[in-house]
Amino acid sequence: MKKLVNKTPSLFHRKGEAIVPGDVFENQLTLTLDPSLFLLWSCFVPSFRQADTNKLFWEDLGYASQIIPYSFLYNLALSFGVFGLTEYSSKHISIEDTSYLKPSYAGDTLTAKIFIASATKNDDGSFSVKTVHFLLNQKGKPVFRLIKNSIFPKEIPIKEGNAKCPIDYENSSTFVNHILSGCTSTQYPPFAKFDVEKNQFYIHEMVRTMAPCENTFIATLLKNMHPLAINPLINEEKSAYLPEGHIVAIVQAITALEFLEFICPEIEKATQYKEVKTTSSLSSFSYVMGKEDAEYGFEEVYIRTFGLDEIDPLSTINISELPDGLSENIETKNDLKNILTGKNSFLFDHICLIMDWKFYRLKQKGSGSFII
Repeated sequence: MKKLVNKTPSLFHRKGEAIVPGDVFENQLTLTLDPSLFLLWSCFVPSFRQADTNKLFWEDLGYASQIIPYSFLYNLALSFGVFGLTEYSSKHISIEDTSYLKPSYAGDTLTAKIFIASATKNDDGSFSVKTVHFLLNQKGKPVFRLIKNSIFPKEIPIKEGNAKCPIDYENSSTFVNHILSGCTSTQYPPFAKFDVEKNQFYIHEMVRTMAPCENTFIATLLKNMHPLAINPLINEEKSAYLPEGHIVAIVQAITALEFLEFICPEIEKATQYKEVKTTSSLSSFSYVMGKEDAEYGFEEVYIRTFGLDEIDPLSTINISELPDGLSENIETKNDLKNILTGKNSFLFDHICLIMDWKFYRLKQKGSGSFII
């Protein structure tokens, strides 16, 4: 990879000064959400859930209109943080705690605030930096929040430390509770197709092949100007790479054929394990980590999904031979490699993402039965 840093970033309009935990970065980017975004986003990210496709579902729950898709907002939150800040990072590590805080609609104008939560110096002189990204509507109210972990090169002036977030926001539980309670009387209940079992693997049959023009179009729409995402000349392979937000959105979406119908997804942690070219084919398989009873007849399901690059899981993975270790704590690529031995060793070269997330589904009446 070519060296990305050739100048000191003009962060916070204080050129030459260090990034300091406690700083709140506000760039000048804004985006007014046009109704066409629903169609544009559904052409990029497969949409099967009525929460993403059915305006009447949201109106019947008492909302003004269909809300902006969750996956669009976490991509926008990441992209708004690129300009003047994370474009100077050398490596993206993970995103955590992605939360839809308040409904956001077509017509809203969104801006961003990025809080520098912590910075730690690594042995090689680089810095591990944790940032908290907020999207705010035209009323100044936070509607979305996520945490991003990145590596910044030693050339960027950074001070070590930790800080408490000064931005007030409403916890996502209020929004989620209102949606779940409304589903008890809606004309469009999110019925589940079939039950999902705890401690079971599920292979997702859909494979989504990407094209460079798609990545360029979406990156431009979202104002993502990171050179790895838009500049194919930056490496010897003459290929740009999919931003992690794009990978997460597609991998999460293609699980829906097996997990329909679910609502209120939240990503607890998503870690990218390899770079993915803009010409790649993405697929996935999942493990059900657990289930808990929730209010209003719902269950809260905890999932670990493995994003795959350039592999058809239905024809190459024997679900009965997948190791139980994939459900354990995985922090590094070496952890993953040590788990994938023997017949599963080939998967190490294809797993590009590990995502721990959760969602809500209406509980089944009986094991394996349909709710109709």
